[in-house]
Amino acid sequence: DIVHKRDQRDRIIFCECENLDALFMGIEDIVGTSIEHIVLDCIRRTYRSYCKLFLPRDIDKLVRNGQMDVKTLDDGFIELAIPMGVGRFRFVDMRLKWDDEDFYTVSISEPHSLLMCAACHCGAMEAILGRDQWIEYAEVEPNVFNLTAFPSPHPEALKGRLRYERYTHKKGDLELERCKSCGAPEALSENRWDLERGIIVNRTTRRRMAVMGPSQIDPIFQELEQELGDTIPRVVVEAQRRLALNGFYDMSDYPNV
Repeated sequence: DIVHKRDQRDRIIFCECENLDALFMGIEDIVGTSIEHIVLDCIRRTYRSYCKLFLPRDIDKLVRNGQMDVKTLDDGFIELAIPMGVGRFRFVDMRLKWDDEDFYTVSISEPHSLLMCAACHCGAMEAILGRDQWIEYAEVEPNVFNLTAFPSPHPEALKGRLRYERYTHKKGDLELERCKSCGAPEALSENRWDLERGIIVNRTTRRRMAVMGPSQIDPIFQELEQELGDTIPRVVVEAQRRLALNGFYDMSDYPNV
């Protein structure tokens, strides 16, 4: 559990992640239109709300008057991301003059999902700067991408939609064996964390894993259903079926984990 302000808690999901972008592309192939803007906007909003839990009120004013440094704050979020298995973020460049030419660029190597990592960077900048942002990304080396957040108003059509809703936990009857030294589920020991690369791999299945919140994925499919119709659940199942039929993905990139 991650304990938040006012003793509220969010549960986390520990799952295979290598197929996320492939799933998004599979949905696009079936519906015949891009869903990139939906994925980016859903994750951007969710991560902005998450980041705000770690920041003081009026953080943008503190940054403006020099009491807090934007790079130091974002470096903190980068450190939080490393053990989550989402890849390795690194600072690249920035401009902060509080006008429309501002930008903040980081790189991400071996992203668990390029779209989700890009959206998370965008959401972090919104939380720190208090300004609407959008994101551009480009591959600069094999499996290394630059992510650039910059000031941009959000489309009017999306305002009032994609509301962040905190996950409501319902207690079940499953009890996991716990590690005697740290108290985490014993099953986590089946995985190896490579903190230099920011990746997690299951030792048995050789599948890549990541830690995510339950409110990251569900809103994407809810918004897809709102925009494209109630056939989306069947589309998601079909996209996943095709992915499984083609053999999932290659783990040859992780020989030493």
